[in-house]
Amino acid sequence: MRNFTVSLKEKGLNTARFIKCPAVQLPFVISRFAVIAISVIVGEATHIVTQSPGLLPSYLKVFAVWDGSWYVSIAENGYHAQFDKIPDYVWFPLYPLLIHLFSFLTFGNYLIAAIIVSNLCLALAMVFVYRYTEIILGDRLAKRSILYLSIFPLSFVFSIAYPASLQLLLCAAAFYFAETKHWGTAGLVGMLAAATNPLGVFICFPLLLLYMRKKGFLRRGAHERPCLGKQILWLAMIPLGIVGYYTYLYFLTGSFWADLDGEGHFGRSFGLFADTLMHSVQLASNSGSILALLDLSFVVTYFALLAYMIWKKKFQLEHFLLAALFVLVPLSTGQTDGIGRYGMAAFPFFWALASLGEERPMFHRAYLVLAPMALVLLLLLVGTPLFVP
Repeated sequence: MRNFTVSLKEKGLNTARFIKCPAVQLPFVISRFAVIAISVIVGEATHIVTQSPGLLPSYLKVFAVWDGSWYVSIAENGYHAQFDKIPDYVWFPLYPLLIHLFSFLTFGNYLIAAIIVSNLCLALAMVFVYRYTEIILGDRLAKRSILYLSIFPLSFVFSIAYPASLQLLLCAAAFYFAETKHWGTAGLVGMLAAATNPLGVFICFPLLLLYMRKKGFLRRGAHERPCLGKQILWLAMIPLGIVGYYTYLYFLTGSFWADLDGEGHFGRSFGLFADTLMHSVQLASNSGSILALLDLSFVVTYFALLAYMIWKKKFQLEHFLLAALFVLVPLSTGQTDGIGRYGMAAFPFFWALASLGEERPMFHRAYLVLAPMALVLLLLLVGTPLFVP
């Protein structure tokens, strides 16, 4: 973090001032208070079944639904090599490791530790998204992006036992450090992103584009011949996050590709994203599946925002590439499950929403009303088979 502190000093700032961000504080506090309060109420008022070992108080069950229970279990018990059971090694290690570390502060309560980790990561993520957006698009769009992020219909996932907020933090921080030309820190943060979720490794491509831009390779009519420079080697650290985890899996299971084999247990296999979309459309139209319809609604939203980013031509190529990868790669696994939360880690989507809200006041007013309503609705569905975040 030394490079981080140095970069702030160069700008006349210090770490405390960087983190103390008034534009973030109010949206974070209000939105998280509402999300946690509603989650507790939903947990008490509905019958939610989790995979968590032991009995959980009903008011905490929303925080441990679906994948959340597995992350908490891994944090508490580690990974298992049994192939005759659900392969828990498909869930990547950095988030459960943080839960395990924070469990010492919660006296061994791993779920409470997970909630603390998720919300702490969200607070830091919002700071980095704001600071980076402020550099690229200015203060007004930065504030609006934070507001839209905090009330996005799936934003409750940032506060439960899911690594979504950690992934957002690491993506935003990697871009911030790259923008301020601290490539070593950007590479390290990117490596951590690759150890959080397999999607994290793909940020190396947009970061490489950003590097090329900074070095002048994408500049038209440049008189000087750009030099690649040795700093590009820092970005080669990013894949080490996933390589290190796969090496661990080799010693655990005897297979370097155990994670990919484990995904097959959940019906995932790599293919064309168009085939996934066609299958989801057919499933939604034939069975009327609410889950398929909700997943498709997020797919349509993200594709519409990608089209908007192309149309407006106000976003750099690396930002568009990040957003596109975080939608197309999950769609290439044969399923649309979880597509909503995967896309949320691509913060340029919130830039597009903020830009649209600034241009069209009617959209802004509608978003402020409809997004929180959709958030509450999805929270009511999250503990049922009708919706998997």
